Amino acid sequence: MATYVNQLSKVRLPLNLSLLLWLGGAVAMKKPISTILVITAIFNWILVIDDYFVVQIQNFTFESTLGQVLASLRPIVAASVSLIAIEARLHERGSGS
Repeated sequence: MATYVNQLSKVRLPLNLSLLLWLGGAVAMKKPISTILVITAIFNWILVIDDYFVVQIQNFTFESTLGQVLASLRPIVAASVSLIAIEARLHERGSGS
């Protein structure tokens, strides 16, 4: 547990804070929605990589089935947000339908 807290304070917290500030700046400057979705997709992939490779969430024993299901669906959510961001970018550029 001490290793997780150390990793949380040194890596995850500053990274999440910087992404949150980046997202807030994009919203405040009224950037296109695709930019905001790309930032959200990056944030989701960083969380997936962190959970599966650093924290090794797949080795946790969850108390509820819902927790296990939500942990296993995180990569699918990240991929879905990425696809939505790509489609929004293509639509804004006039390439999409």
